[in-house]
Amino acid sequence: MKADGDWENVNCTLKKPFMCYNKGDGDHSLSYTLKKEGSSWCEAQRFCRLHHTDLVSISSSTQNEEVKNKGDGEALFWIGLIHTDWEWSDGACSTFRNWEMGKPGEGTVCTCLKKTRKWALKHVLKTQ
Repeated sequence: MKADGDWENVNCTLKKPFMCYNKGDGDHSLSYTLKKEGSSWCEAQRFCRLHHTDLVSISSSTQNEEVKNKGDGEALFWIGLIHTDWEWSDGACSTFRNWEMGKPGEGTVCTCLKKTRKWALKHVLKTQ
C-alpha cells in the first residue's frame, strides 16, 4: 500500500515495511501494527503469523482508509495480498522463480528441474 491508500504491484523480494493485524475477540475490532523494518513479503508474512494474526487483509474502502491512516505516511508497505499462480506443494511461501525461458504459459500443471538448473514445464496426464 502506498501512503495515499492506493495499492501497487511490487516485486515481493524487495525489503519494505509491512502491516500486521490482530484479530479481535467478540466485540473488539481489529488492531493494526506497522513494522518499519524492511522485509520481503514472505518474511513479513512469517513475522506477522508468528507475532500477530497475519499480514493485514483489506475488505472495504473503510478498512483501506484505516490501514492507510495507521501506515503513518509510510511511502510503501506490504499488505497481505499477493498475486502468484504458482505455489509449492508443501505450502511454503516463495517468490523465487527460475524459469528456463520466459514466463510459463496457460495449461501447464507441473514444474521440473532440468540439468541446466533451470525450471521447465511439463504437462501431466491425470489418471483415474
